[in-house]
Amino acid sequence: MQPPELPYEPRRRGELIYDVLNQRTGAFMDRNRQLVYLRPERGGAEWEVDVKWLTKSAP
Repeated sequence: MQPPELPYEPRRRGELIYDVLNQRTGAFMDRNRQLVYLRPERGGAEWEVDVKWLTKSAP
């Protein structure tokens, strides 16, 4: 699997973005350098992913 050619860098907490690596949509919670923390749309445990795997919307 390849990361997207133009990764999306979220800026607003709560905005929905798509994690290509894990094939999940999540709400942006925070960022620490290259790691982005996402939470499922309807709540649940956060997960982290490298920003290079993010797109604005699901394919």
